[in-house]
Amino acid sequence: MLKTLRLFFLTLLLPLVSSFHPAEKNAPAPAPAPVQDNTGLNLNARPKIGYNLWVQGEALFWKAAIDRLNYVIEQKNPVNASPRYSASIKSATFDWNWGYRLSAGYTIPHDRWDIASTWTSISNSGSKTEHGTQALRLLQPEGYQNTITNDITHVKGRWSIDLKQIELALGKEFHPSPWIKLRPMGGVRSAWIDQDSDVDFFLDSETQVARELADWDFWGLGFVAGTTVDWILANNWSLFSFADYSILWGCYAVDQHQTRLASAHYRSRKSMRCARGVYDLGFGLKWYHLFSNNRWKLSLKASYEYHLYPEQNQFLYNTNFVSSPQTASGSFINNGGDLTYQGIALSAQFDF
Repeated sequence: MLKTLRLFFLTLLLPLVSSFHPAEKNAPAPAPAPVQDNTGLNLNARPKIGYNLWVQGEALFWKAAIDRLNYVIEQKNPVNASPRYSASIKSATFDWNWGYRLSAGYTIPHDRWDIASTWTSISNSGSKTEHGTQALRLLQPEGYQNTITNDITHVKGRWSIDLKQIELALGKEFHPSPWIKLRPMGGVRSAWIDQDSDVDFFLDSETQVARELADWDFWGLGFVAGTTVDWILANNWSLFSFADYSILWGCYAVDQHQTRLASAHYRSRKSMRCARGVYDLGFGLKWYHLFSNNRWKLSLKASYEYHLYPEQNQFLYNTNFVSSPQTASGSFINNGGDLTYQGIALSAQFDF
């Protein structure tokens, strides 16, 4: 029994005694385990010595489109085809226009979280003219507050949309596999959208003009979340895609009126508060290069993007379609057409 107890206590004291053993006192410390690099082809490489900052500039070449913004009806063969005739509705169109997007960010040294701010600005415009003939009659679209009784010789429409958007988001990059990089992010976003429509109806001569003016503005603030995925190829190249979604709580201000010979026939205003979603999608190609002894990094990207702003067309339509110069009875309702942007983005990012 005593022999067993002595063996037990010797076993407990052996580690303590060995820690003071002279032979072990100056023994070299074991080498640390090597850190495994799981970044595939090192797409996530960053400057080795720097300030953990980056800046990015992007040139945007986008085309805007908006649903249900009709400005004239073309009635074909109005005389010979009676009582039947064919008609087509003409809607607003926009040109391809340039814009820009600026970003700056900081990578937090602890656990490599990053915080980024982005500012987007683009203005789109468009115009269109339609001429009437004996075989092609022009009419105001259904739902307009119709104050025109004369024949319309031709119609000129001009439209513009200004988008300003700012975003502040927190994200983190990680690698589920050596060839894939993910960056989920979340933050806040605010957007300003100013839309204008100016349609002139020329009656009999250039001096007889009825003008339909409309201006509807939106401002919203809310949350945004999304993710970016990189598929690493080779030699610092990769494919990438992103998908974001945001909900903006804000307000609309709508002001529209129709005039004829400089006298106002009617004017309608409306304001409301509501929430609107925003969808962002994109796909592109990326290349990067580290230089100056890995102190700086340059990244170039080219992508095709699609952005959807639902129910941004708030043009007011009257529920009664009348052909009288008198003020029409009925209710004014919002159109609810969607606003979309699509196009390319060319960007350059510098990390230092």
